[in-house]
Amino acid sequence: LEKTMKRYIENVFDTYHRKIFQPALENGSSEPTAIVTKHLELLIGRKKILKAKSDAMEYADYLVHSIRENVYTSNLHYLTDTTKSFETRIQADFQHLSEKHWADMLPHFDIVCGIRAFFKTRKKMLPDTIQLHFTKALSDLFKSTEQEIGKNMMNQKSLDMIKESSRSVARRKFNLEREKKISAALEEISLL
Repeated sequence: LEKTMKRYIENVFDTYHRKIFQPALENGSSEPTAIVTKHLELLIGRKKILKAKSDAMEYADYLVHSIRENVYTSNLHYLTDTTKSFETRIQADFQHLSEKHWADMLPHFDIVCGIRAFFKTRKKMLPDTIQLHFTKALSDLFKSTEQEIGKNMMNQKSLDMIKESSRSVARRKFNLEREKKISAALEEISLL
C-alpha cells in the first residue's frame, strides 16, 4: 500500500510538471522572455512543486502510520455490518465443531472477525482520504504556482531581463524609419 501511494504521488506530480506546468510556461513564453521563463521554471520547480510533492509524501507516511497505530473508526455502521458478515461466514465454515470447541473458540473468532472488519473499514476509507488530500494539494500547488509566476514577473530583475537590448531598439527604429521612407517614396511614385 505504501509503495503504491508513493508511486501514485510521483506520477501525479510528474504529470503536473510535464503536462500542465511546462506547457503553460512554453505557451506563455517568447524569445525576449525565454531567460525569465527558464528562471521561473527552476525557481517554481524547486520552491513549489518539490515542496508540494514532499508534503504529499509526508502525508502518505502519516496515513500509513495512522493506519498502523490508530484503532479508531468513525464508520461504526460499516464496521458492525462487516463484522456480522465475517461472523456469519465463520459460523458457516466451522459449523461442524462440537459445542465445547465452539465455546472455546468463540472469543477468538470474535476477535478475528472484529480485526478483519476494522481493516476492511480502514481500507475502504483510505482511497477517498488520499484522493481528497491530493486534489487539494494540486489545487493549492496550482494557485501558488500562479502567484509565484506573477510575483517573479513583476520583479525588477525579471523586468530588466525582459527589456529589449539597446541594439534591438536601435534596429527596430532604423527599420521603422526605413519603412516610412519606402512608403513615402512609393506614394510619390504613384502620383507620377
